[in-house]
Amino acid sequence: YGPKVKEAKSRGLSCGIGGSTQTSSSSFTPNIDKAFDAIEDNDYTLAYKHAKPLADIGNHNAQTILGWMYFEGIGGLSLDYSQSYYWLKKGADQGHEFAQRYLGKIYEEGKGKSKNFNEALKWYKLSANEGNKDAGKKVKLLEDKLKTNQTASSNSSYNADLCNTAT
Repeated sequence: YGPKVKEAKSRGLSCGIGGSTQTSSSSFTPNIDKAFDAIEDNDYTLAYKHAKPLADIGNHNAQTILGWMYFEGIGGLSLDYSQSYYWLKKGADQGHEFAQRYLGKIYEEGKGKSKNFNEALKWYKLSANEGNKDAGKKVKLLEDKLKTNQTASSNSSYNADLCNTAT
């Protein structure tokens, strides 16, 4: 998330689920705003502590935070693309633009899933439709790449047909 945290908060992506965090060791209440604050402070362990219980009950912001943390291997979490996909998919299915963009990245780069540019494009488009400018740029780049690959494939097939006809 990094610099995107303030933007996410300003766009209302923080639901404010949970109460205030108390410092007493006997009482801890998870709070999504505190998770975002912890990310801003690079305290990923605290971010995880706030996000995990909320992710378990379906908070799409918390699910996206966990997916991102597993993708990056931060906050004491091992790099785990399977867990990353699991949590990002949950957030993306609820319309979270950042989760959708990261699923596009997973499919584009083949991180934990087979490379699939069409699937990547699908997720980038969904994210762009939610207002994610980075995803919008990826849509254009990937569409161009797919057109180039399609043209190369068509030319290759055409050349093969010419050779087969000539024999």
